[in-house]
Amino acid sequence: MNRFLPFLAATGRCRDSWRNALYRGDYMFIEYPEYASAELHNLARDPAETRDLAAEEPARLAQMKSELASILAGMNVPDPEPNPDFVPGNATTNQR
Repeated sequence: MNRFLPFLAATGRCRDSWRNALYRGDYMFIEYPEYASAELHNLARDPAETRDLAAEEPARLAQMKSELASILAGMNVPDPEPNPDFVPGNATTNQR
């Protein structure tokens, strides 16, 4: 049985989607493997996480993504597959 997850129109993702996070200093990197996307936030300047810095700080994003991948590989965490049925902004098709 499929269940619909709460869909967040602002992000185009379901609230309960799988995510991985890494915190370094003031920064938080969030990876959404199911949607093949990521976010970068400076929690000191933006504690509500309203501004994604991924496009503004690509070097930091890449470094934190690489570090998280190394950590997960060392823990033998399986790589999830992106959801082939995901359509950005479409709550009807974004289900599990």
